[in-house]
Amino acid sequence: MFDYKPPLLHDTEVRGEPAEFRMIGAETHLDGLDFELIQPVSGPSIYQEFLDTHGEGIQHIACMQHSFGDSTAMKEHWARRGAKVLMGGRIGESIEFYYLDTAPIVKFVLESGSGHAIDLQPTYIYP
Repeated sequence: MFDYKPPLLHDTEVRGEPAEFRMIGAETHLDGLDFELIQPVSGPSIYQEFLDTHGEGIQHIACMQHSFGDSTAMKEHWARRGAKVLMGGRIGESIEFYYLDTAPIVKFVLESGSGHAIDLQPTYIYP
């Protein structure tokens, strides 16, 4: 379990505007895949927008990169195709994350970035 809040969570934006939000994430590995459940806690976010509009469900699919260079290349690739950044920020010093509005193109929101929080020390481990 990860409690994403400042100062760990920083440089956050929603639709290109600075915005402070907080969320709790539960992550696990299963057969080579990572699964994450996100609970919005406070502030504006695309997570809360999704809950308000659709209720609980799959809000995005992630394809995380392994470096800032790869992350930037992914963002530029989708920008050339018209996908705008919906929300993003940084976790600690090693992770950038962002959500791209690829829904008009491929029918889902795509998360990417330069790493994955499951590589960090969790806030706590659920029994």
